[in-house]
Amino acid sequence: CTLILSLIGVVLYGRSQTVTPATVKSASLLLVILRCCFICVIASTLLASYFKLSSVDLCNDDGTKCLKFSGKLQFSTFTRWCWILQGFYFAFANLQQCSPGLLPARWMQMLFGTAVSSAVMVTTVTYLVLVPGVLLLPQPAHRQGSITILLSWQGHTMHCLCSVFMLVEIMLGEEVMQLADLPAGAFWLLLYGLFEWAFHASTGLWHYPFLDHSKPFSWLIHALLVAAFALYWVAGCKMTAKLRAREKRLL
Repeated sequence: CTLILSLIGVVLYGRSQTVTPATVKSASLLLVILRCCFICVIASTLLASYFKLSSVDLCNDDGTKCLKFSGKLQFSTFTRWCWILQGFYFAFANLQQCSPGLLPARWMQMLFGTAVSSAVMVTTVTYLVLVPGVLLLPQPAHRQGSITILLSWQGHTMHCLCSVFMLVEIMLGEEVMQLADLPAGAFWLLLYGLFEWAFHASTGLWHYPFLDHSKPFSWLIHALLVAAFALYWVAGCKMTAKLRAREKRLL
């Protein structure tokens, strides 16, 4: 991972200095290789989590019901949904790079935008809300399982690298986020929200306490999450448009 990140840093620095057809071609080849590395990291992290964290107990708020974080339950968190979504994006992007026109460009743009905004949301919510919450506030003993998953190396890898991977994609890739695709991202959020409510109805557990619709001002929290996702999308649109315009001017 250190070697990959070091290589990314060198290439991003070089590309920030000058953009020529040769550097664009080499960056495209590097990006294909990096995407393959990213897919390997995603798969290995999920595999390590599946075997190393399957004995951890997830409990409800009062500790009266607990489930092992194993089997299908491993793939029920928003973090893992986004992590897997990135894996699909990188695989499809490489297919598109090797065989242009194989997949509809609009589909790739929607997948790209959703992956970018989801990654930033995962990272910011984790390190601005969840991690400070478990470190600064007293936690009951039955919450230890959730804390173990959150602070595990697998968790940190997913929560950090999801944004790093998409930043590399933004800098080295050619995709441009479109504001018109925001409804696709909103559908992704809605899909997970409905899944989480269904998950709670069947298990009595919440993956994320702030999604509990029975708590006061839950509607405000949901609205803030959607607003943050939309803000990340708009920022991604501006950033990718600016980068692609700069590259065209320098070619």
